[in-house]
Amino acid sequence: RDFKAGQPPRQLQSILASVRSLSTNEVLRKRLVSAGAARWLVQVLVMEGNPREGLRTRDLALAADCLRRCAYSHDLRPALVSAGAEAALEAAVTRGRNEGGESGSQLDNAAKTAICALRGELDVEDVSRAFVRSSSIAAARDKCATGEATTAADDRESETLSHLPHFNAFVSHKRSDAQDFARSLHTILVSNGFSCFLDMDNLEELSDLELIVAGVDVLIFVLTDNIFDSYWCVRELAAAIVAKVPVVLITKEGARWRSQADGGTTVPFPPETLIAELEPAACRKAFATKALSHNNEYFSSFVAKLLDKVAQAVEGVATSFPPQDGVSSGQRAAVVKRQRLLK
Repeated sequence: RDFKAGQPPRQLQSILASVRSLSTNEVLRKRLVSAGAARWLVQVLVMEGNPREGLRTRDLALAADCLRRCAYSHDLRPALVSAGAEAALEAAVTRGRNEGGESGSQLDNAAKTAICALRGELDVEDVSRAFVRSSSIAAARDKCATGEATTAADDRESETLSHLPHFNAFVSHKRSDAQDFARSLHTILVSNGFSCFLDMDNLEELSDLELIVAGVDVLIFVLTDNIFDSYWCVRELAAAIVAKVPVVLITKEGARWRSQADGGTTVPFPPETLIAELEPAACRKAFATKALSHNNEYFSSFVAKLLDKVAQAVEGVATSFPPQDGVSSGQRAAVVKRQRLLK
C-alpha cells in the first residue's frame, strides 16, 4: 500500500521477498491482490530510468515469479489482467532475452512461465482430478487386483490402457521438502513444450499414481532430506524401474543425508547403506545413474541439463515406438510400459 516509485532499491527488494513468500499460500495471495500487490508488481516490471536504478534483473524475475504464483488462483486472474500483468510480463520476456546471460535467462523464464500461468496453461489440479477419477484407471487397477491374466495379446487390457492420458514427465517429490521447487520444475517443463504430471494434495486415488508413472516418458525424482520417508514417492520410483521408464534424479540444493559409514557426517547424496535398505528393492536400481545437482546460482545451466535429459527421453520413445494407426508414439509406449507394471 505504501509503494512509491522513488523508494530505495533495498526497500523494494525487501518487499519483493516478502510478497514472494506470502504468495505461496492461496489465502494470502488473495489478500495480497486485494491490497494492490498486482498493480505494484506490474509497476516494478515496467519502471524505467531512475526509479529502477539499483534494482537487479533478478529482482525483476522475482516480481514475475510473484505474479506467476498469484496466477495459480483462477479467481485472481481477472485482477491480474486488469492490472496490466500480461503486457508487463511480455515486456519482461523481451528484456530478459535482450539482456542475455544468467540473470537475463532467469527473467525470460520467470516472465514466460508467469504468462503461461496467467493464461491457465499451467493448471494441474483439474487435470489431476480428472485423471485419478478415470474409470479406465480403475478398470486397469481392478484387473490387476483380481489376478486376471495380463498379456500383450489381451485386447481388452490394451484398449483400457490406451485410453489413459499420457504425459512426457512425472515429478515425484516430498511435498514438505520441495512443493514449490516441484511446481517450478512443472512450469519449466510445460513452458518448454513438455506435458507434465504433478501430483497434488487433492488426489483421491493415490494407488493410481503407479499407473500414471508407468506411462510417462521420464520420471523426475527430486532427492531431498525426507524423500525416503514418503511411501508413495518410493513406490513411484519402483514403478518407473519395473516399467522401464527412464529416471532423472535431482538433488535439491541443500539436501543432506547422514552417512553411517563415515561417523554419521552429512553427505550430499544418499549413502549406499540407505539405498540398500529401500523397499521395494526395485527402486534401488535408479541410483546407479548420476544425479543432476540443483543450484540456484547456476539455475539456467541446471534447467538446460534437465530439459536436455527430458528431450532425450521423449526422442527415445519416438524412435522406439513410431506412430501407428493414428496412435502417437507416447501412447504406444505407455501401453507397453503399463503392461510391464501390471504383470
